[in-house]
Amino acid sequence: MLIACMSSFGQNMTDLTNLFKSKPNAQYMIVPQGMLKMLVGQMMDRSEVSSKMSKMNASKDDINKIVEKIDSVVYLSLDDCSEDVKTTFNDKTKDISSYGYNKVSEETGKGSIYSKEKNGNVSEVIVFINQGGNCDFIQFFGNIKPDDVSAILNKVSNLKL
Repeated sequence: MLIACMSSFGQNMTDLTNLFKSKPNAQYMIVPQGMLKMLVGQMMDRSEVSSKMSKMNASKDDINKIVEKIDSVVYLSLDDCSEDVKTTFNDKTKDISSYGYNKVSEETGKGSIYSKEKNGNVSEVIVFINQGGNCDFIQFFGNIKPDDVSAILNKVSNLKL
């Protein structure tokens, strides 16, 4: 039965994004590190973001240190897709631990965060957001020390953009 479930889901998160990125109204993009640096730089110059960062005791340097550790980001938004597509996506991503991911945190009705390690460092962080009709998948690729992932999540978890 597990093999049947895995074959219907695919072998990895790339299979998941490939399955859903072509759904009507889905939005999909891959953001390389250079573009990520540019986007983050522009966002940090916005007064409302700077204000939130100050309240969290997070500096531009803190955020830039985080971005330096990220090689690329995959973003898939199903926000504008049908409820059937969102339900199917959420059902397929309820627990991805069988694919080598460890659950970092979960907040019912908001989303969950998973990570995958390679050679003692975190190679992927996956964020599922399912709050208020949103249905988003964000996958970060990099080579990050596990302690740094915790520090990163503590710094940015309350920064809602």
